[in-house]
Amino acid sequence: MKKRNLSGLNVLFAAVLTACGGGGDSPTTSVVTPGTTTPPVSAPPPPATPPVTSPPVASGPTVTGAVIVGPVNNALVEIFEVDVKGVNGAKLGSGNTAADGVYSIVLSRAVAAGLGLRAVATGGTYVSEADTKAAAKALGRLETLIAAPAATGTITMHVTALTHFASTFAAQIASTQPKTLAVAIAEAELALKKWVSVDTGTGLSGLLPGFTGSATDSAKVYGLVLGALEELAKNLGKNSVDIYAALACDFSDGIFDGKNAAGPCAIGTGTALDTLGTTELIRAINTYIVSLTTIHVANGVDPAPLAVNPRTAVTLVAPASSGAKVGSTGAISFMRLSGTGKEVVLIAAREQGLVMVDMSNPSAPVVNRLDALNALVKPLMASVGGVIPIPGATSSQAMLYSYTSKKLITVNLDTNTIINSGDLVLSKQASFSGASGVYVAGGVPDTGRGLIWLATSEGYKAVNPTTLTVKTSSIMAQAVPENMGGDISRGMLFGPNYGTTSGGAIDWVDLTTDTPVTYAMSGTDWTTYRKTQSGVPDSGTVDSGYNVGLIIGEDVSNVLAVNLDKSLYTFDATAKTFKANGTSSSVVTNMTGMTLAGSSVDSVSHYALLMAGFSNSLVVAKLDNPAAPKTGTWTGIEGFKGYALGFSDFSYARDPHAVGAFNIKDRSYGFLLNDITSSGTQKVMLVDMDAFYTSSAGSNNLLTSNPVGTSVKAVTWTAR
Repeated sequence: MKKRNLSGLNVLFAAVLTACGGGGDSPTTSVVTPGTTTPPVSAPPPPATPPVTSPPVASGPTVTGAVIVGPVNNALVEIFEVDVKGVNGAKLGSGNTAADGVYSIVLSRAVAAGLGLRAVATGGTYVSEADTKAAAKALGRLETLIAAPAATGTITMHVTALTHFASTFAAQIASTQPKTLAVAIAEAELALKKWVSVDTGTGLSGLLPGFTGSATDSAKVYGLVLGALEELAKNLGKNSVDIYAALACDFSDGIFDGKNAAGPCAIGTGTALDTLGTTELIRAINTYIVSLTTIHVANGVDPAPLAVNPRTAVTLVAPASSGAKVGSTGAISFMRLSGTGKEVVLIAAREQGLVMVDMSNPSAPVVNRLDALNALVKPLMASVGGVIPIPGATSSQAMLYSYTSKKLITVNLDTNTIINSGDLVLSKQASFSGASGVYVAGGVPDTGRGLIWLATSEGYKAVNPTTLTVKTSSIMAQAVPENMGGDISRGMLFGPNYGTTSGGAIDWVDLTTDTPVTYAMSGTDWTTYRKTQSGVPDSGTVDSGYNVGLIIGEDVSNVLAVNLDKSLYTFDATAKTFKANGTSSSVVTNMTGMTLAGSSVDSVSHYALLMAGFSNSLVVAKLDNPAAPKTGTWTGIEGFKGYALGFSDFSYARDPHAVGAFNIKDRSYGFLLNDITSSGTQKVMLVDMDAFYTSSAGSNNLLTSNPVGTSVKAVTWTAR
């Protein structure tokens, strides 16, 4: 590809500033944009179209900046004085942008003390960074907001999609809370930085997006995010104007969930996806970085390394139900299908292959046996033991694995086709009480790094889901965890396991360093930590909201809840061990009458679904928040309800533990796979965890009546 000779918006903007200072010639020396440093440039060409400036009518300050989606040509920029609640007052000036998006406007007067300034850009056209070969697009409306501008001199106010989101949220804060405009803007920009990891420096309005090698890393990441937002519109087949309006609405309460305080947000005439700013944005980032029609690529900048921090940031703030954050592994997973937003639960149904349950209407689940896809999978993988979504893939993708196979398969659930398959290089096999000959026990998607972590017979391995090759790995200090959990947003894998001693132990894999490190708790430290819990650790799951882990032993009637706040532990970098600093970080809850071994947690409602591979016990537990304990002292589990299902209703599925808990349509649902047979009716038990937890129970917390038919229902299909 022929590189476009763009010396960078930083240089163009600086050149305009120099020209506005009274010189008629283009500068031939180094120029510096506020917050950035640009190397010397030899005689850069002036902008194709000189900025149109408002004639000065008084001695007010000059507002300069650029309107960038891509660079917006001939946009009308209006400057308004803003009151303490973020509401526009007097218009102090207006002007139009040049072809490179740059503008310069002399205000009619200085802004009154204690007030702010808003620049509103409307109209104009730009070349989309998601497709530089497409026809120019219309801008719509974007704005930026600053507090306490200078009374004289030059004020920088860049206008982008990100400044628009921040301005919208800041105005909402200022108008509804007793906070100054400056504090409101700072809070909005901090929330935005957490969302996409763009370093705002002294203020987002003063940071110019960059697309060249000479730009700062912060500026290049800014440009990447703007490109991804354009890609988002392209992926969904929507106008960018509508996408920006929907995201501004969504972000106006600081939470990306498709709605704000007034209700659901819209995209044009339709309703916005609640994953628009999370899963769909990550997908757009991934699509953008492989595109060959972006300004980044045209200027020799590889956006792929820039994408790690924004993807990780989106994952960190994403609701656990968004499909961008997964805290546990297992044979049952949740995802949102690409573009449609359809919410589905994926069942690794052993010899029945992969089965999809459409939960778009939870009161009427629809089973899809995926016959065409399974016909392709069956010759490669006789029994599907696990399914791991690939959040943010360019289509609806998942990775399949099987306990006793080295084979990995990635599938496209939009087209029901196999994308790739390959074998892991493994020579050892692991064994559990209910399974032997195990190569892969489970995995956790690492959305920020674009990888999937697998617990294999030879260690924790990070697999590139595109190539199915191992990118990095970490040893297992103990045994292979039969059911691993993790919190990728906090950079950890959580692996309770049978251990090298009779009592078992835990692996804590630290993913925050370039080379992942596995720390082990064992021996006397584990004995103290586990307190009165019985059985060797059989499963680990993580509530990524509360930062709490659950450990359940092999067929036991108690659960160990552990606070995973790293400050409560000591990590020995030399010995690669860790231990709790005291006794308050773990709590045992007894559940007499129940036989348990596995678990999954909905990190939105904080309900945990507890079960076992070799019993009919079913428990819904409510976790206690260690940061705000219900009774003042952290109890691990706030409360629970249980019931032993009859074999006519439910036949346990053995290993691997087939359990999942997810937040769907703002309600918690759990899933248990019934034992798979070769013919006849197959089923998965659907548990309305809210309803189950609030059902009548005796003094032992066990339900007084059979919940099947009310809070527990069978979702069935016929064996193929």
